[in-house]
Amino acid sequence: VRAELPSKLAKAKMMQKTPPLAIDKDSKANDLTGYKAGVWDPSECVASLQTTGLYEASGLSLWLRTGALDAVANPDDDINWGNLLSFEENFFSKNVVFKAAVSRTSGAKKQKTSRKRLLWPCVMVCTVESIKDATAYEHFDSSLRLAGGNFVLWAWYVALFRALRAQDKEMLEMLWECGCCVTLQLRLCEDESKACLARNQASEHLKVLGSPALSDTFLTFARMVAVFRLEKQEEGDNLNLRYGNAPYNASIHKAAVALRPFLGHGGFQKAALQLDLAYGRDVLSTQYSKLHRLVSEANKAANASRSAQDLASWMIRMLTLSFRTRIISPSKATEQWLCQNRSTGAQGFWAASLVCLEAWVVDHARKLSAKLPEAEKAKLDTVLDELSVKEKFNKATGSMLDLLLQVMSGKFLQECRSLATANVGFAQALAVAADGQAERKKFVSFSVPAAWTKDAILAAFRGSGKVYSHKGSLNSAHRLICAAADLVNEDNAEPWSTACAPTKTMWEAVSGFCSGVSGSEDFIMIFDGRMREENHWEKVQHAEEATIIYSGGCPPRAGRTRRVPCGARKLESITIRFPVQRAKIRAEKKEAFTACGEASTYQGTYSGVSFRPTAEIPLISKDEKAKVLELQQAVPDAPELWQDVHGSDVPLFWQESKPIAFYTAVLREYKIQAVFDVTAGTGALMEACLGAGLNRDHMSWVQAVADRAACGLIAVEGSTLFSEEGAKGVRKHFKNILESLVPTGQDDQEEELEPASPSQG
Repeated sequence: VRAELPSKLAKAKMMQKTPPLAIDKDSKANDLTGYKAGVWDPSECVASLQTTGLYEASGLSLWLRTGALDAVANPDDDINWGNLLSFEENFFSKNVVFKAAVSRTSGAKKQKTSRKRLLWPCVMVCTVESIKDATAYEHFDSSLRLAGGNFVLWAWYVALFRALRAQDKEMLEMLWECGCCVTLQLRLCEDESKACLARNQASEHLKVLGSPALSDTFLTFARMVAVFRLEKQEEGDNLNLRYGNAPYNASIHKAAVALRPFLGHGGFQKAALQLDLAYGRDVLSTQYSKLHRLVSEANKAANASRSAQDLASWMIRMLTLSFRTRIISPSKATEQWLCQNRSTGAQGFWAASLVCLEAWVVDHARKLSAKLPEAEKAKLDTVLDELSVKEKFNKATGSMLDLLLQVMSGKFLQECRSLATANVGFAQALAVAADGQAERKKFVSFSVPAAWTKDAILAAFRGSGKVYSHKGSLNSAHRLICAAADLVNEDNAEPWSTACAPTKTMWEAVSGFCSGVSGSEDFIMIFDGRMREENHWEKVQHAEEATIIYSGGCPPRAGRTRRVPCGARKLESITIRFPVQRAKIRAEKKEAFTACGEASTYQGTYSGVSFRPTAEIPLISKDEKAKVLELQQAVPDAPELWQDVHGSDVPLFWQESKPIAFYTAVLREYKIQAVFDVTAGTGALMEACLGAGLNRDHMSWVQAVADRAACGLIAVEGSTLFSEEGAKGVRKHFKNILESLVPTGQDDQEEELEPASPSQG
């Protein structure tokens, strides 16, 4: 346009040096004239900027910077081509020519005629950083920077281009005359914040033209909010910020703040711009409610391998793809369709797109595209390239190519939305589980000793956080350090029938560590695991022996064994080391395990303790058990009768005997508030007090047991973790876990009965 216009239109020969058109009472019929009283005057401009920081007058459109060279730095100024053509049609075409009645004198007669002209549609707001930049208009060769509304100038250039190609002289003259009567409002903006404020006001004025899709996007507005560093809604009110012809309010503020972490992400910006240019700004980027919901979904779905920004970019590209594949038209992509149907609760397109991503379909499709026929391969490659999919996403297992192609054609969109809706319940369940895990971490932690030596166990003890730093008081708040010989080792062929003693060096290390702990409120308990040979802890000061008397016959959990007189192992010894002389420790009333008449801890027996029922013991796979116990040989298969009832999973320790209820009694009677369990086993003591694993595999497994127990205890009134709201969530989403934590009647009956002695042959 700038190259051809001077030669095609003589009146435009001087181009930007042409003086602005002024009112001329002596103008002739074909003369170009202005109609505005205030024509740009350099001296008045300087004076006004010095006194008010503002100047407004009629000038030339050619003085204005088009912004084309700024597109890389300011991509938000780019608009959809269809929107631009629509604006040009509405304001710079023959359809909107203004016909004014004009009276002219021709000789002795007065003639009335019509004067055709185009009117520039709005005030063009410009900014300068200093008064010096505004001193001489003849130097304004596309140099006045617009605060916003570049598209108005672009539409004028498009109209000129059309007229030049059509060789329409009348239209050229009207457009040139229009461009020489542009109201320019010049603002002195010495810093970025003032320029942003000018842009916001200019953008809001453009909405009056009835083209809201051409005013600034909410992403641009959010960037301005970031420049102002607004943290409270009131701060935006004080600046008189507006968006969408509405004053700055709480919803706008929340959306702008939520978008802030996404504004500097190149992929997010590129995806939003791609959608804008293809289908217009009013689909998404001018809708702050849609954007807020988008980033909320992305934040919820983000994980270590996929950032919220990457996910949001993916979701926008999927929306662009849905338009291209005609799954839906842009006009029907409402907030309800995108986000959620509030009346039915059905999830929208955003959640459905995340379901597709979770299936890892795109990565696998790119790999399989080479095996497709050429036509389908080209189609798929084009789609994947448009999505700008990165290879860093996790790899898929199984063929997902057909699913991807059908999703892209809209075939499975409803199924994905249904899956996403179902996943809301699952997500809520995960949230409840996470709450339980968080609560568990307040009370139970895990540590792994580097080796089974006294020093390594001591290092793990020092790393136990609150347990190590516990400060109690005698007779009211004690710490317990304990170890059990039946929860250490298992290396024989039939561990369900034969007890497995810990190695001598390991048990000596455990005993040595325990004897070395000497806090003024520390109780040490060593359990021999019903193996009398392991009750050899050296005699130390303030140490005494207590006894557990089990009820029933304590038969093996599986397999067959010969019942001979006095063969049942019903007794277990506990060596207890008190922190001080026992005379200084109060005897506490016993409330459980008093079958022999025990009234208080004066009597060192626990009688009538039930052998820990199988239903109370978390089971483990044989492979995991081998890792936990660091076994060189394979874990033996359980007896057939066991497998018929419980499947292939087995207890971590077949000989584990002490139930959770026993530990609960010990904790209550000895007023224990912190526990360091050297032999965590399957976590019975941990469940009682809601520790240290044998190794990292053991730690991971027993952590899962802890979380499972925490999940159940959230729903038990009176427990450390109980809360009404949490209990409702657990009962709703983890009913199966609660049921699994309650031993079945069949299992209890099976273990309480004394088995009959075998007949003698």
